[in-house]
Amino acid sequence: MKKIYLFCTALLACLIVNAQNVGIGETAPLSKLAIKGSMAVGNGYTTTAAPTDGAIIKGTVGIGTTSPNAKLEVSGASVRVSNSADAKFEFWGSSSDRGFVGWQASAPVGVWLLNKDNSPIYFGTTNAERMRIDAAGNVGIGTTSTANNRLSVVSGNPVQSSIYTDGYGEDVSGIIQGNYVPAHSWNIGSGTVGIFADNGGAGDNVREWGVGPHGNSVTLWKCQGAGSDADGGWNTSFFKIDHTKTYRVTVWVKRTGINGTGSAYLGCGGSDVTYLNGTDETNPYFFYSTTLPQLDRWYLVVGYIHGSGDASTVQTGGVYDGVTGQKVFSYNGSNGSTDFKFKTTATTQQQRAYFYYNNNSTAKQYFWDPQFEEVNGKELPLYAMLALSPDKSGRRDFRPYGTPSFYWDGSTGACATAQTYMSLRGAANYTNVDYCASTWNQKRMFRVTNLSQEAQNNNTPPANGLYLTIPATPGVHNMLLLSFIDQDRWSSVSVWLCNSAGSPIVKLGRMGNNANNNTGTASTYTLSPLNTMKETGGHAWMDFPVTADQVNTYISGGNLKFLVTSGPNNGETTQLWFSGFALVPNPYGFMQQPALSLHWALNGQTYQEITWNSVWNNDGLCQVNANSTATTYIKVIDPTKDLLVTFYEHNGGWYGGYLTVTVGADATPYYTTPAISGGMGATIYGKALYMRPECIVIPASVVQAQLLATNNSGTPNTLKLTLKNVGQQNYHFRGIDTEFY
Repeated sequence: MKKIYLFCTALLACLIVNAQNVGIGETAPLSKLAIKGSMAVGNGYTTTAAPTDGAIIKGTVGIGTTSPNAKLEVSGASVRVSNSADAKFEFWGSSSDRGFVGWQASAPVGVWLLNKDNSPIYFGTTNAERMRIDAAGNVGIGTTSTANNRLSVVSGNPVQSSIYTDGYGEDVSGIIQGNYVPAHSWNIGSGTVGIFADNGGAGDNVREWGVGPHGNSVTLWKCQGAGSDADGGWNTSFFKIDHTKTYRVTVWVKRTGINGTGSAYLGCGGSDVTYLNGTDETNPYFFYSTTLPQLDRWYLVVGYIHGSGDASTVQTGGVYDGVTGQKVFSYNGSNGSTDFKFKTTATTQQQRAYFYYNNNSTAKQYFWDPQFEEVNGKELPLYAMLALSPDKSGRRDFRPYGTPSFYWDGSTGACATAQTYMSLRGAANYTNVDYCASTWNQKRMFRVTNLSQEAQNNNTPPANGLYLTIPATPGVHNMLLLSFIDQDRWSSVSVWLCNSAGSPIVKLGRMGNNANNNTGTASTYTLSPLNTMKETGGHAWMDFPVTADQVNTYISGGNLKFLVTSGPNNGETTQLWFSGFALVPNPYGFMQQPALSLHWALNGQTYQEITWNSVWNNDGLCQVNANSTATTYIKVIDPTKDLLVTFYEHNGGWYGGYLTVTVGADATPYYTTPAISGGMGATIYGKALYMRPECIVIPASVVQAQLLATNNSGTPNTLKLTLKNVGQQNYHFRGIDTEFY
């Protein structure tokens, strides 16, 4: 009994009960349980001293819940961390401070999410990583590879990969649309700006408003120094590159005042590149020259740095005329006229563009739109960079062809070069023929003999012919253009696309010229590879389209291989007088089909096809008689596109018949009208050449439904057009153009 009494006395000494509140170490508890001091809860914890006025708990703690599933679970309310100084949730691992989330009162003051380890911070949704910030501060969205870029955005969907803003976006030192050296920082002023450190001094480098190569107002970099040293231009900051990849370096340049003093330069950083043959060059320039072909004219200077593993020694850079698009300067492999290749140790690069050693204050040099881009298929094609201003509809450039990947126009000096692209099949042969300038306008020709001559309805690859192996432009439709005499003979030509071994695989077509009846004056139909009207009266170009799919399938070593032979009704049976060839990008699916092609070559000369009329005003004409019907075929390049078809009615202020057109077996009539505009050829020819363009538009659905795999001339992918002349006079026309609408 004494023991029980003593226990109760001790318990009462510890517990002070006040209005049913219990106090442990507290004489006036105001809560159901008040403990003055520290507390330990849980088996094994009761023999451990808790922190002063603190608590240690072995199990789980629930606040607002009777069944906590974590060491601490709070239900029904938020958790607040407050302090007059730092207020943080800290994260520890292996006894180390790994980071925190919370408010930091010391500088830099603010709310922080901090990882103190040398490792990324990860962000995710639906149990998957979506974004990370790596230890170096680089951000990756949709990618785990962040080492080379400050921000990497990657997605299988290119739309999802875009970055959208409804306001103004500016980048003065990064990459815009793949360009490592964007000129977005160029303001009206002088000297260094953004990543562009001036070459010379601020007075040598002025940025001002001016007219760019496409006719619009832009900010130009003007070089005006005359100290016979560094007289203008820039060195950009260095940026990271991948030495295994190829990069294209470009800038627009224009010279005013005087040529021959001071040099234009475009280069890259030294020490990290070699010539294409592997020889070192520590001061590399793609191009430098004291002269440009013409003053007051823009030129696009282009250089390439090949990937370190690229064994090619082919020079592809050069200088392009901003008006004609023609390549006016090709590189020869020496410094100032060459492409380069990365060393395997290369990690960074820069662009250098200069005006150097000028000693005449009259001379000024202008730069615009510097570019340094990876060659990966996403860069802007050269033909697009060289395009003129679009037409009124904003639809496209009036020039159908892009910059030729190869171009020989019969000039005497380039004849030996042209021969290197030519070879023979079977018994065919060729010789050089150089006629006097007064007769042949300085055009040198190859007389190709012993050709196989196709029959009218033949589709068999020829045994004898002339091979042309020519650099192509991948990723876009191409056009092979061939020039032959048309002054005093009719030429009919067939062309096959071959594999790399020279086996003819695809017949591209059969074409004829528009013989001008020995007048010696210029025919007005058929454009040259430079998008100009026929350049000489003695010769004419013919066109043979190659689709983008065909380019990608048959290209080998950057080249396409063609086989040329004689077509039916060729004026000299098994021989051709050959005066030029070119391969050009053909992005708009443009094609010209002159009268002789429509009558003799493309169609196959069968009953009811359009008939040959005559040569009038230097052009061959075909005709559809009054109140009659005739048929013709036109070549289709891409059947997924709506097709603009332009008939060039021959007139001299008078109009003849009036055509309605049906396509294949489709009975829907199309009415030719000059009201449909936008045809490229019609714009180039103008209105004063007795050529009245009349158009129809054939929807892609009709093109696909009526497309012929081959016609009776063996030409694949054609449409049969039935032409009904409902007028009272014969309808004469010089040819038919087709292009995407």
